[in-house]
Formats: sequence, C-alpha cells, structure tokens
Amino acid sequence: MQHSVQVEEVRRLFDLMARGTTHFAPELWHEPADVYSDPKRLVVERERLFRGHPIAVAMSADLPKPGDWMTEDLGPAPLLLVRAPDGAVKAFLNVCRHRGARVADGKGSKAKRFTCPYHAWTYDTQGNLVAVPEQNAFEGMDCATRGLTPLPVVERHGSIFVRFDPTATLAPEETFGALDEQFATYGFGDYHLYERRTVTVPINWKLVVDGFLEAYHLRALHKKTVEPIFLSRHCTGDTFGNHVRMIIPRRSFPQMKDQPEQSWDLIRHTAIVYVLFPNTVFVVQGDHLETWHCYPSGDKTDECTFHLGFYIPEPATTDSARRHWDKNMNLVVDTVLAEDIPTSRGIQEGSSSGAQTHLVFGRNEPALIGYHRALRDALAA
Repeated sequence: MQHSVQVEEVRRLFDLMARGTTHFAPELWHEPADVYSDPKRLVVERERLFRGHPIAVAMSADLPKPGDWMTEDLGPAPLLLVRAPDGAVKAFLNVCRHRGARVADGKGSKAKRFTCPYHAWTYDTQGNLVAVPEQNAFEGMDCATRGLTPLPVVERHGSIFVRFDPTATLAPEETFGALDEQFATYGFGDYHLYERRTVTVPINWKLVVDGFLEAYHLRALHKKTVEPIFLSRHCTGDTFGNHVRMIIPRRSFPQMKDQPEQSWDLIRHTAIVYVLFPNTVFVVQGDHLETWHCYPSGDKTDECTFHLGFYIPEPATTDSARRHWDKNMNLVVDTVLAEDIPTSRGIQEGSSSGAQTHLVFGRNEPALIGYHRALRDALAA
C-alpha cells in the first residue's frame, strides 16, 4: 500500500477512535435468508461468478521455478498451471485432447512433459501435443490443433489469475482493478510459500468469505483468541469496484499517535483484509500473508472447500523461524476452524429453517454489505 494511502487510513482510524465509533455504511442491508442454501442460486453463481470473472487461483510463490506445476480441481473446470521454461505461467484445461482424461494430478517440479495415463498422449509445458503412440492410426489429424486447451491467465503482483473460459480474454487491469496500485507495493511476487492446506467444511462458500468482512463478531466469538490482538470497535470498510477492503487496527495502533506522519506504518499496526471478487480473501498481517481461495463443492450449497495459503517474505531456514510461523499458522487454524466454522454451520442450518425471510447486516458491517452488493449486482448483470 502506498504510504500516502497509509497516512490517509491512519487518519481515518484515529478519527474513529476519537469519536468512539467505527466506519458505518449509509444504511442497513437486508439479504435473502436462502442466499446460502438455494440450489438454483448456486447454479447461477458457478456460471456467472466462477466462469464469468477472473479468479485468483494461486500465488507466484506456488510456482517459483520453470518446470513447477500444479493442478486445481475446485473451480468450474479441471485446471493445470505450469511455469514454462521462459518463466511465464501457462494455464490449461487439464483434459487430454484424445479421450478427455486428466494429464496431470497434484503438483511437481522440473516438468518437461505431461503424459496422459490412458493412452500416453504427451504434451510439453507450452501445451503442444508432442507424442501420439501409433500415430499412423490417426492419419489426417493435425497435431498442431490438438494441444491442451489454453485458458486466459495473468500473473500480476505475485498472484495468478485465470478465466475459466477458453473463448474469453483477460487483461492485466481486469485483475486487481482499482486496487492495483496498492497491491503493486506489497512485493508479494518475492514471497515464499510456507504452508498450503486444503480444507472441506459443511457450509456455503460465501460464509467463509463473510467471516473476514466484519469485526463485529470478534468480541463475542474470538474473545480468547484474536480479540485481544485488535481494537475491533474501530474499523474501516471500503469497496473498489467489486473488490472489498477492511482494515482492523491492532492494539499497538495508538503508538503512532505521537510519531511524525512520515514514519506511520499502517501495515505493521493493522490487519488488512481484501476480498478479490468473487472468492479470494487476502489477509495482510504485517510480516506475512494469508490467502483463502474458496469454492463451492459441486452442486452442494452446504459444503465448500478452501485452500489456506501462508506466505512469508523470507524462507524459513531455522528452527526458531519455523516455530514462529507454525505458531502464527496454528492461531489462524484454531480461530477459523475451531470458532468460525462451527458457528457458520448454525448459520447454514438457519438459512433454510424458515425462521426469517431476510438476514440483516448492520451499518457497522460496511465491508460485508459491499461484498454482498457486488454479488447481487454481478448475478443480476
């Protein structure tokens, strides 16, 4: 984040603290109660959100070297990502052009070829079909047109974005949008992967995202875990096109009051939460980055899977460094999996109970309101 923006946000937060309040939205928001349980809505979400928008699928740190590759099966189509010999990231549908089997599973390094396990059709890291056993049986087939199907991909500011539509285009400015300058300053392209976990939970995918977009619940739900770390009564929440940002001050934040503005460090004294529309949460924690890539589980409204990524500015090469990052990772897991998810299961059950027709989001939840407004508008477009 640019320092001029940091100064502006520090001033906003000090003003909120002086007035003993938090950032308020202009009005309450009423959300249909079945937003988490309507199967018809989920069908539209998968088509219009996950196919119709760029999706942040991974970080540059997940594919640090040429030949590194990984597959992704949570999106609307099977995906293969690979860093080619020239350093560029390529994205393909993970579908053999013979009979449609997968050509890769999992992740790896030093790849030069991907061979389908069914009939051994083989592709290079540029997606070209380079070997067909018994090729004389396919006389007249143009191998040049039977390579892996490419998907539009952009690597920008340490993130990898894909459009799950081979007929679409993807320009760099379509990724971070109005947040582009902020993300350009973080240096995430030089970060290193510390740990990546994949977790499936029995709640709608939007409930995972929602949990990061208001601090109102910290005092009740997280009073022994993360509430002691933050000043949760004073937050800001803003929208940037479809993207959303919330800033939560740490208890160290008031230390900057008597410091000159040129030394103000918003990043060190806050947690900055971004939601890159529609399904990816970035939590900038000062000395590390957490990412949450959330996807619905097929046609299930009450199940989702997310990747939790933990990225650090320098490799962890010592036992003390690993203990430090393990402690941080465990706090994240304990907070979300032990506290947020069980509570969200109750919300999931309540969404189809008939107890109410609409949920109400308070004016003190502006980031949450901004996110659901963006969802509504995108689905109605």
